[in-house]
Amino acid sequence: GECGEVLAFQITENFAGLTPLGKCASLGLDPCYCETDKAGMRLAVPNYSSGSLTVIQLRPDGSFGGKAFSKRSGTLGPNAARQGSPHAHQARFLGGFLYLTDLGTDSVIIYAQDREGRLSQVGATQMAPGAGPRHMDFHPTMNIIYVLNELNSTITTCTRDSSSGLLTILESISTLPAEDPASTCAQIVCHPNGRFVYASNRGHDSISCFRVLQNGTLECIARKDTLGKTPRNFIISPDGEWLIVANQDSDNIVSFKVADDGSLEEMGFELQVASPVCLSAF
Repeated sequence: GECGEVLAFQITENFAGLTPLGKCASLGLDPCYCETDKAGMRLAVPNYSSGSLTVIQLRPDGSFGGKAFSKRSGTLGPNAARQGSPHAHQARFLGGFLYLTDLGTDSVIIYAQDREGRLSQVGATQMAPGAGPRHMDFHPTMNIIYVLNELNSTITTCTRDSSSGLLTILESISTLPAEDPASTCAQIVCHPNGRFVYASNRGHDSISCFRVLQNGTLECIARKDTLGKTPRNFIISPDGEWLIVANQDSDNIVSFKVADDGSLEEMGFELQVASPVCLSAF
């Protein structure tokens, strides 16, 4: 039947261009994210509209292997407009497990894989009803996962058991100064030094800046206007010195300096780009 596709490319010498390596069916509708495992031998692809997670085997050259396995998840959340079906949003590999945020079921689902790559669910952690988990990031040194909930604009801090892969919720904290149902969260990034976490608010059009406390929970220290509309995505440079935001509905990409205290400083660096929705750093 009808489904999405994933394409592979090889980056040519000196980043001069891309050479196609082939394509593979995502086994679902509207694939919205992809990530390889640490060995580069498996690719996880969540399919938003069909609510399924697909794992595709890769060859050593990055092209697609011969096998792909797919799973679909469970009970729906209460937001009829946004949670009418499972909505697999982001899949991340960590410590031998695969973590999936499902916006439609208000859950982070934890999978194990056999040698072939087949998925078996080992657990699920429920967010608040109607929270709508979208993205997550991992603390670089503590066994902590930060889950960004799109629909209720919160971050849920979870500890992770490294042997079972299971999560335990510590707390949830709002990304907004006051409740605003017109604003939704989009992206979350933990700073490489592990001292700060950042989240973007679409509607409020800001980056919320958090300090990481000793137990891994968060304290909001600032909110910075993104100088544009709908900050759908942002990245932190590998050296931790810059935060770069893609403002989808104002057609601009803006760079901020990350201060020593974790706050963001305007530097006047801006690039005009039509409807930017995703950034990546090599």
